[in-house]
Amino acid sequence: MESVITAAGKGTRANLPRNMRKEMLPVYSVRDNKIVLRPVIDVIINKLSNAGIDKFLL
Repeated sequence: MESVITAAGKGTRANLPRNMRKEMLPVYSVRDNKIVLRPVIDVIINKLSNAGIDKFLL
């Protein structure tokens, strides 16, 4: 199964530092029963992978 993840643009309306991409914003996630900070794109791919998605298009 395939998934399309939109990850484009510069994020100018998000008021982020110039060198930070929206996809790399850190979010809290639970991994191995521990709360960790992960990039949002990693969390999205991990959740979709756990749901059975095996191909990702960014």
